[in-house]
Amino acid sequence: MCARGRTAAAGEALLGVGLGALALALRLHAPVPRAEPGPLAFTLLEPPLTDTDSCRGAIWIHGASPGRALLLGRGGVCALLPGQSAVARLVLEPVRPASNPGAGDPRARLARHGIRRVARMEGDAVVPIGAAPLGPAAQVERLRRGFAANLDPDEAPTRAGGLLRALTVADVSRLPEEVRRAFADSGTTHLLSVSGTHIVWVFWLTRLCVGFGLGRSGLLPLVRAARPAGALAGAAAGLAYALLCGLQAPALRSAAMAAAGGLALVAGRRGPGWNGLALAALAVLAFDPAALFDASFQMSFAAVAGLLLWSPPSGALRGLAHASVAAGLGTAPLAAGIGAPLPCGWLLANAVAVPYFGIAVVPPALLAGALGGTVPGLTAATRAAAELGILLLERLASPDLLAGAHDPVALAALCAAGAFAVRGLAQRRRALAGVALAAAAASAALAWPSENAAVAGAELWFFDVGHGDAVLLRAGAHAWLVDAGTHRASFDAGRSVVVPGLRALGVRRLDALAITHADLDHYGGAEAVLAALPVGELWLTREAAAAPGLRGLHRMASLRGVPVRVVAAGDRFGDGPLALRVLWPPAPLRPASTNQGSLVVRGESGPGCALLGGDAPAEVELRLVAGLARCDVLKLDHHGSGSSNAAAFLDAVDPVVAIASAGRRPRAPLPHPAVRARLAARSVSLYETRRDGALEITLDRPGPVVRPWLSPRWRDW
Repeated sequence: MCARGRTAAAGEALLGVGLGALALALRLHAPVPRAEPGPLAFTLLEPPLTDTDSCRGAIWIHGASPGRALLLGRGGVCALLPGQSAVARLVLEPVRPASNPGAGDPRARLARHGIRRVARMEGDAVVPIGAAPLGPAAQVERLRRGFAANLDPDEAPTRAGGLLRALTVADVSRLPEEVRRAFADSGTTHLLSVSGTHIVWVFWLTRLCVGFGLGRSGLLPLVRAARPAGALAGAAAGLAYALLCGLQAPALRSAAMAAAGGLALVAGRRGPGWNGLALAALAVLAFDPAALFDASFQMSFAAVAGLLLWSPPSGALRGLAHASVAAGLGTAPLAAGIGAPLPCGWLLANAVAVPYFGIAVVPPALLAGALGGTVPGLTAATRAAAELGILLLERLASPDLLAGAHDPVALAALCAAGAFAVRGLAQRRRALAGVALAAAAASAALAWPSENAAVAGAELWFFDVGHGDAVLLRAGAHAWLVDAGTHRASFDAGRSVVVPGLRALGVRRLDALAITHADLDHYGGAEAVLAALPVGELWLTREAAAAPGLRGLHRMASLRGVPVRVVAAGDRFGDGPLALRVLWPPAPLRPASTNQGSLVVRGESGPGCALLGGDAPAEVELRLVAGLARCDVLKLDHHGSGSSNAAAFLDAVDPVVAIASAGRRPRAPLPHPAVRARLAARSVSLYETRRDGALEITLDRPGPVVRPWLSPRWRDW
């Protein structure tokens, strides 16, 4: 490239960066909406992201102090279209900071989209205002919903249909958890995003159809224009398809590169490489500058960068195999950063799944979605192919190479850098080999295993996992975890809260993971913890060990080589600054309910103690009263429920501090008012994870020291 060309390219890049920075600055200084709780008029700015029975999306609040907000609602609001106005009872709240160690700051993430308030619906009632919108965004959303309904109708949803929705129009609202896990455990999660494979199919199918039609027209001018017209039509179709999928970063990147490739074909030049990738980055960031901080943007561009560095050979099969390796290696460190596994069989899984889904599932799904029921049997055949693909991935699942790693990102970077170094040496590309070897050396230093960070004395951490329990006990270099929070389709407390929190606190290994009982809000995140960290033992009661819901936990423990210990009253573990003693249940007990068999653990140290009772009901508490000694810290049983925390039990424990680990429950808030009154009458200081965030408690004299993660200004929210 000549000096003039380099100057022009630099100017274009600077112009794109400047426009993106300006747009981002305007978003960061967007007006903050203010209004009293009650009926508020708003306009939906984007299609709502639906998750089972709830949804969220950006809205514009009308009134004296208008502005953007993030709507959290359910029911009829999830069916609104972009540009549609409505009235609902909303409560505007400031965006809370991260409430746990190791978590990202949601305030910065939303501020990059111009959002400084959360609008939470009170109830499900919503009243649309005026006629249905007819703007381009609403029309595209109607088309998208119709496309998805052709593949997975509302009256007969299937897991294969939910997968087809995700593969074709990036609608993951009906994607079952077992399907997500099948893709994750096989290392093929990237196939769930609408990206290069989809755009390439749309580009080439459109190009072939248009070129074939013009070439057979018989008119010499049209025949001559067939090739360039087909390329331009393919590029336009790719952009239109990206628009249909919501202009997400991977699809927009692929469409921009397809457009650059089409223009290159028309001009008779080489296809886009690094210049095309840079052009796509400018296009995506000009459209949404906040995408730079999104994992989908980073992984999409890292995958293409990996392809360009690897330089796959020619040939369909060899090229596809090399491309899968390069894309996987390029995204491995980023995937590890968001908690995604790196299965040891990911290469084989991708070698099988990429061509299968790229040929047997995606093209017929695009045709079935576009044609609807006009072709008999097409939709059913496509669902059958998708179901076969799910079963195939379930068979291709393999253990995670990053499981138990001190630093998963560094280990993934080490694997990727080593592979690129070998590739560079094989191709005699000294620059690539040298840089990759240097990166591998730096990653190896960080990935080297280390022990737990030692703490002085004994301390507890109560993580904010919503409605659930997750308590870390530490003393010296020892660490125990009691419960691991909940797990639902869109939230795994173990992966999202507990594991990042443990790593942020310097916990690299757990002496034991104890599950109090077989309720999902206590054991749901335990599989993610076992997969991420070395664990000495898994403690279960006899009833929990036999519970059907914990079969997956048993499989994970077996896979990771973690022994299962059945514990009962009288068992004692640990020594030194902190010892754990099991108070309940007795070994012969046959509990009538899971709560009645809940594990009750007492943590004892010289300066004080803590009592953790899971969801033990009042009848269990009263049976323990006779043998209870005073304890400084009490985790309220059953999240502060009125059916637990009996007055006689509180008198026997005589705590200084009580902790309520409960989520937002507007209709039945916890702790129960009667429990609050009992604590107040005994002058017990009450802390709540929902209000205070994670809680660090040091057992000390003359009493425990409590350090809430959130500052007092957030307690009213």
